[in-house]
Amino acid sequence: MSEPEVIWHAEKSRNFLADLQAFCRSLDHYEISIDLRDDASTQVELTPEGYRLHPSSGPGRFTCPECGARTFEVVEGSLDGRSVLGLACRQCETYGLLFPQGL
Repeated sequence: MSEPEVIWHAEKSRNFLADLQAFCRSLDHYEISIDLRDDASTQVELTPEGYRLHPSSGPGRFTCPECGARTFEVVEGSLDGRSVLGLACRQCETYGLLFPQGL
Protein backbone atom coordinates (compact mmCIF):
# COMPACT_ATOMS: atom_id res chain seq x y z
CA MET A 1 0.00 0.00 0.00
CA SER A 2 1.29 3.46 -0.89
CA GLU A 3 1.38 6.11 1.77
CA PRO A 4 -1.53 8.57 1.72
CA GLU A 5 -0.70 12.08 0.55
CA VAL A 6 -2.43 15.33 1.47
CA ILE A 7 -2.57 18.72 -0.24
CA TRP A 8 -4.17 21.09 2.27
CA HIS A 9 -5.19 24.76 2.06
CA ALA A 10 -5.03 26.03 5.63
CA GLU A 11 -5.21 29.79 5.02
CA LYS A 12 -8.38 31.21 6.60
CA SER A 13 -10.85 33.11 4.43
CA ARG A 14 -13.77 35.37 5.18
CA ASN A 15 -15.79 33.85 2.33
CA PHE A 16 -15.33 30.09 2.54
CA LEU A 17 -17.48 29.24 -0.50
CA ALA A 18 -15.76 31.76 -2.80
CA ASP A 19 -12.35 30.56 -1.62
CA LEU A 20 -13.32 26.92 -2.22
CA GLN A 21 -14.58 27.78 -5.72
CA ALA A 22 -11.27 29.51 -6.54
CA PHE A 23 -9.37 26.41 -5.35
CA CYS A 24 -11.53 24.16 -7.58
CA ARG A 25 -10.98 26.44 -10.60
CA SER A 26 -7.23 25.93 -10.17
CA LEU A 27 -7.64 22.18 -10.80
CA ASP A 28 -7.54 20.79 -14.35
CA HIS A 29 -10.90 19.07 -13.97
CA TYR A 30 -13.44 18.84 -11.21
CA GLU A 31 -17.04 17.88 -10.67
CA ILE A 32 -18.89 18.59 -7.46
CA SER A 33 -22.11 17.05 -6.23
CA ILE A 34 -23.38 18.29 -2.88
CA ASP A 35 -26.39 16.82 -1.09
CA LEU A 36 -27.85 19.69 0.93
CA ARG A 37 -30.61 17.49 2.34
CA ASP A 38 -28.29 15.65 4.71
CA ASP A 39 -26.41 17.49 7.45
CA ALA A 40 -24.75 14.31 8.74
CA SER A 41 -21.05 14.45 9.46
CA THR A 42 -18.61 12.17 7.68
CA GLN A 43 -15.37 10.67 8.89
CA VAL A 44 -12.68 9.04 6.73
CA GLU A 45 -10.92 5.79 7.60
CA LEU A 46 -7.82 4.94 5.55
CA THR A 47 -7.64 1.22 4.74
CA PRO A 48 -5.20 -0.99 2.79
CA GLU A 49 -7.75 -0.98 -0.06
CA GLY A 50 -8.13 2.83 -0.02
CA TYR A 51 -10.72 4.34 2.32
CA ARG A 52 -14.14 4.01 3.93
CA LEU A 53 -16.57 6.78 4.85
CA HIS A 54 -18.35 6.60 8.21
CA PRO A 55 -21.24 8.65 9.61
CA SER A 56 -20.04 8.31 13.21
CA SER A 57 -16.82 8.60 15.17
CA GLY A 58 -14.32 5.81 15.65
CA PRO A 59 -10.64 5.13 16.24
CA GLY A 60 -8.00 5.65 13.56
CA ARG A 61 -9.94 8.15 11.43
CA PHE A 62 -8.22 10.82 9.32
CA THR A 63 -7.76 14.13 11.15
CA CYS A 64 -7.69 17.68 9.82
CA PRO A 65 -4.04 18.76 9.37
CA GLU A 66 -4.97 22.22 10.68
CA CYS A 67 -7.11 21.62 13.79
CA GLY A 68 -7.22 17.83 14.34
CA ALA A 69 -10.98 17.50 13.85
CA ARG A 70 -12.32 14.31 12.22
CA THR A 71 -15.55 15.56 10.63
CA PHE A 72 -15.58 16.63 6.97
CA GLU A 73 -17.72 17.44 4.00
CA VAL A 74 -16.49 14.89 1.44
CA VAL A 75 -16.35 14.88 -2.36
CA GLU A 76 -15.21 11.59 -3.92
CA GLY A 77 -13.33 11.40 -7.20
CA SER A 78 -10.45 9.79 -9.05
CA LEU A 79 -7.25 10.84 -10.74
CA ASP A 80 -5.39 8.48 -13.07
CA GLY A 81 -7.42 5.56 -11.75
CA ARG A 82 -6.67 6.28 -8.08
CA SER A 83 -9.10 7.55 -5.48
CA VAL A 84 -8.98 11.18 -4.39
CA LEU A 85 -11.12 12.83 -1.76
CA GLY A 86 -11.92 16.51 -1.52
CA LEU A 87 -12.31 17.31 2.18
CA ALA A 88 -13.62 20.44 3.88
CA CYS A 89 -13.19 20.51 7.65
CA ARG A 90 -16.46 21.30 9.38
CA GLN A 91 -14.68 22.74 12.41
CA CYS A 92 -12.06 25.18 11.07
CA GLU A 93 -13.25 25.57 7.44
CA THR A 94 -9.94 24.62 5.86
CA TYR A 95 -9.91 22.17 2.97
CA GLY A 96 -7.78 20.08 0.68
CA LEU A 97 -7.26 16.87 -1.21
CA LEU A 98 -6.52 13.45 0.25
CA PHE A 99 -4.98 10.78 -1.97
CA PRO A 100 -5.51 7.58 0.09
CA GLN A 101 -3.13 5.54 -2.11
CA GLY A 102 -0.67 8.34 -2.81
CA LEU A 103 -0.25 10.41 -5.97
